[in-house]
Amino acid sequence: MESIHWAFGAFAGAVYGAMVEYEPSFGAWKGAAFGITLNKITHESLLPRIGLSAPTKNQPARERISEWVSHAAYGVVTDAVRRVVRRAL
Repeated sequence: MESIHWAFGAFAGAVYGAMVEYEPSFGAWKGAAFGITLNKITHESLLPRIGLSAPTKNQPARERISEWVSHAAYGVVTDAVRRVVRRAL
């Protein structure tokens, strides 16, 4: 399961990088908006619907806050990597 998480994160980061190249406004909040949106789509919508996580209303607030913060941080790091790669090209 962990390898799926890492592969999905890498794929999502690559998609984000491509999207920001075509539409810079997708890079809002230095990538944090991307991370939060990804959390909303996956952890708060898709995963509960397919039974891979508890419904949002059944998750402790601390867990939900942790998911939001960690995904925002993921977005910021993803954007930082994108900027480094962009400069190297």
